[in-house]
Amino acid sequence: MISYDKQYFIGRFSSLQTEELLQSLLVKELCDEAVVAIDEILQSRGVVGHALELQKQGAIKAFFRKSSATNQCDFCGRSRNPLWNWTRDGAQKFCGKQCFERARLMEASVDIPLDVVLDHAASMRFGPCPVCAKVGSTVEMRHAHYVFSVVLFAYHESSHVLACRRCGIKRNVLAAISCFLLGWWSLAGLFSTPVQIYRNVRLAKSPDVDVPSKDLISQARMDLAVNFRKLDLGHEIRGIVGGRPRSGGASAAVER
Repeated sequence: MISYDKQYFIGRFSSLQTEELLQSLLVKELCDEAVVAIDEILQSRGVVGHALELQKQGAIKAFFRKSSATNQCDFCGRSRNPLWNWTRDGAQKFCGKQCFERARLMEASVDIPLDVVLDHAASMRFGPCPVCAKVGSTVEMRHAHYVFSVVLFAYHESSHVLACRRCGIKRNVLAAISCFLLGWWSLAGLFSTPVQIYRNVRLAKSPDVDVPSKDLISQARMDLAVNFRKLDLGHEIRGIVGGRPRSGGASAAVER
């Protein structure tokens, strides 16, 4: 296996713009040497401390505003028939209203302090299960994998839900049964069905970690962004109804 040192990554990344470096640091899975190389490049450009945090926020927001030239949703990445109607916002296109709203919420959530997000993730983790409403089992983002095939067609799907361990195991068992019953009926399904069954079994057997997962932290950010948006909208409505609109008046509230 080939390994690369820090100097290799410095040479590779030095030509990238600062925003591109920050997006790589925040979005991509990088090895330790690559992370150290990016940190050194940013330090050489004077991007440190508070300035670094501000530029990180800007880079993440820019990432959620990127558009692609392919027939893929700019949020979830799923392909879609180009003849179908997209939900559009400027140059961006989304496979539906839900992806559009989630992209804007994720963009807004960047401004929420990390300690607030982590506190909320902890309260979600040890709170009641959103599925069964029971308390006492760790709540996490639970994933399940499916495959359905017939003749020449095979369809794969992965889904996730916020749930306790008991509910997560139940979903994995049902997903594995679904794959076993519906996945074999094409040539592609003969290969993908065992893989999807194995993934579900592995998830069902894997113990929970001691800290919130990245997916749970991301969901906590989204949850807070939704709550803050509702609160902000409530202030707008109360101000207009009470004859005391916020700065910008009713027209600003409409534009929002």
